[in-house]
Amino acid sequence: MCCPCVNGVDTVIGYKNPSFEGLAMHLGYESRQSMYDAVMRLHFPINRARSLCASYYANNLFGKSAVGAIFALKNFGWTDKTEQEINVNATVNVSISEMLRKSKEKHGEA
Repeated sequence: MCCPCVNGVDTVIGYKNPSFEGLAMHLGYESRQSMYDAVMRLHFPINRARSLCASYYANNLFGKSAVGAIFALKNFGWTDKTEQEINVNATVNVSISEMLRKSKEKHGEA
């Protein structure tokens, strides 16, 4: 299914420029969606081939024009932004009378 390198070009299923749509056609599916529908039966090999296609595009990010590779990788679920979620849970118990007492002590009031 995979030829690691032919004439210095990584290939999947003998194609110089692999795509997931091309993989579906090569495997005899009507469309990419019909191949997705078969995932329950062919989960591992489809995900492996999908990873190989994504790897090809990821390697193209370092070429002269990475626009096509970026577009393809976004279709694989990649994002070009960093998202961070920060949760802070804190409980603060403040006694107003205690704050007033400390304020008076600080300012020299009795």
